[in-house]
Amino acid sequence: MNDTDGDITTSLRQRVRASGISQDRLAKSLGMDRSRLSRILSGLARLPDCFAERVYRALDALETADVAADEARRRVLDRAGLSS
Repeated sequence: MNDTDGDITTSLRQRVRASGISQDRLAKSLGMDRSRLSRILSGLARLPDCFAERVYRALDALETADVAADEARRRVLDRAGLSS
């Protein structure tokens, strides 16, 4: 792994951690096994071309989906008179 790949994997690891999205969920959205994702993020496997862009897009989509689900859940609970 070269320095640039190391910088990218460090940035990716930090972004994944900050998102709160599990590696398992992220791996599924990327169409790969969690163990392969883990090896890439830890620098034990080669960083595929355009991988960082795919990860950032997947994280953005998953976070957007989570926000939408939370908003929908809140609206349903509000309508049922169960909001907190």
